[in-house]
Amino acid sequence: MLTQEHSYHFTTDYLCSRGLDPADCLFFDIETTGFRASSSHLYMIGVACLGKDGWRILQWMAEKPSEEALLLRTFAAFIRPYSTMIQFNGNRFDIPYLEEKYAQYGLPSPFTGFTQCEDLYVLIRPLKKLLGLPRLNQKTVESFLCLQRQDPYNGGELIQVYRQFVKTGDPAEADKLWLHNREDVEGMLALTALYAYVALQDPDLSPQRLCFRQSDDLMTLTFSWQQDVSFPTRLQIRPEVFPVVIELADQQVHIHVSFLEGTLLHFLPDWKDYYYLPELDEAYHKSVSSFADASHRVKARPENCRIRQNGLFLPQPSACFTPVFQHEFKDPVYWLHADESFVGSPDTIVRYAQVLMQNILNIV
Repeated sequence: MLTQEHSYHFTTDYLCSRGLDPADCLFFDIETTGFRASSSHLYMIGVACLGKDGWRILQWMAEKPSEEALLLRTFAAFIRPYSTMIQFNGNRFDIPYLEEKYAQYGLPSPFTGFTQCEDLYVLIRPLKKLLGLPRLNQKTVESFLCLQRQDPYNGGELIQVYRQFVKTGDPAEADKLWLHNREDVEGMLALTALYAYVALQDPDLSPQRLCFRQSDDLMTLTFSWQQDVSFPTRLQIRPEVFPVVIELADQQVHIHVSFLEGTLLHFLPDWKDYYYLPELDEAYHKSVSSFADASHRVKARPENCRIRQNGLFLPQPSACFTPVFQHEFKDPVYWLHADESFVGSPDTIVRYAQVLMQNILNIV
C-alpha cells in the first residue's frame, strides 16, 4: 500500500462559525472502480485533519485490489480519535460504500464513534437557486468559489487509469490518481466557506444586530446586519417575483424591500357570510348587504369576497402579518399594509425582517 502526505493552508473560521471544533474534524473522500461495493474495488482514501503545524492531507492507495482490506483497516485506525466527519455527498455514496466493504470483510464499521456528520452536499443543496448553481457536483460548486484545479479527470475516467497502474506500476498513472483525490479533499476544505451562506437560513436578527432605514423617497426599506464570517463570493440577487434585492458582500447582508403604493385586495375567509355587490366590486357582510336590492347583489364566492385597501404595502413571503393583501385571488405574493403603526414600530419591523430571512430560500 502506498501513502502520501501534504500540508495545506486553510482557515478554520468557517468551521468555528458553524460551532465545530477544528481539532475534532475529519474530512475524507474515497476513490473506487464503480458505484456498487459488491462488484467494484476501493483503491484510495484521502483525509484531511488538523495537525500540530497546520492541516494535513493523507492519502492511502492500494497498489492492487488485494490490499483493499489493509486500506480499510488503516483508515479505521486513523479516524478513531475524531468525532466530527465532513464529506461531500458521503451520505449517499462514500459512507454506504465503505460500510458495505467493512461488512464484506467482517470488520466493524469505523463510523459508530462519530457524534456529528456534516455532508456539504446536503447543506448546499437548498442554496442551489440562491447561489445560481447549474449543478451540484463538487467541481461546479468549486467553480462558484473560483477554485482552479489541475486535475482534468472525473472519477469514472480514472477507473481505467487505476487499472493501468495495477498492470504497469507506472508512477505517472499513480500521479493522476493522487492528484484527483487530493484536490477532492482540498476542495472540501475550501467548500466550508459556504457555511457563510448556510447561516442565512437561521441568522441572529436580534434588535441589537439589525439596522434598518427607509430611502430618501420613503419607497424602499433596507435591512442590514453583519455576519461572523465573510461571504467568499459577492452576490446581488434579484428574485423574479418577490420585489427585493439581496446583497451579500464581505460580512455584510443588505436586504432592500420595495414598497408598493396603490390599491390591493383582502380576500375574506368566511365568504359564505357575504354578498358581492358588482357595482361596487366589493363584498359586504350579509347583516349589511341584505338591505340592498336583490338585483344588485349575488352570493359571494372565494374569488370575489374581497375588500379594497389604499396605501403603502410591503411584500411578505407567507401570511404572517394580517390582514393579508393580494393583487388578485391566489396571487403568489402576499402583502401587508405598511401603515403608520407598522412603520413606526421597531419591534414589528424586526419581526418582519426575521420572517423574510426565515423564508429566504422560498423568496429566491
